[in-house]
Amino acid sequence: MAQLGEKDKELIREVIREYIQTGAFTDRKISDIPLEALSLVNRKYVTLNGATASRPSSSVLGQIYFDTTLGKPVWWDGSKFVDATGTAA
Repeated sequence: MAQLGEKDKELIREVIREYIQTGAFTDRKISDIPLEALSLVNRKYVTLNGATASRPSSSVLGQIYFDTTLGKPVWWDGSKFVDATGTAA
């Protein structure tokens, strides 16, 4: 895997600072996976929250979504969102 140069790292840091300062950070998350150091990942694959009607229509297996309508977290099981008991939510 190619190593990032100092110029590339500084550019990434600058973009991250801009996201954090402008409030746009809410639609992205700095990855906490060591293999993705300094990368930004789409929030679709990170913890989301909102009303039942705002849930994604599909997601990745295990994706958590805090449903503010139900007042509890739900998880994508590969075909639907379920609550902690495994019941469709």
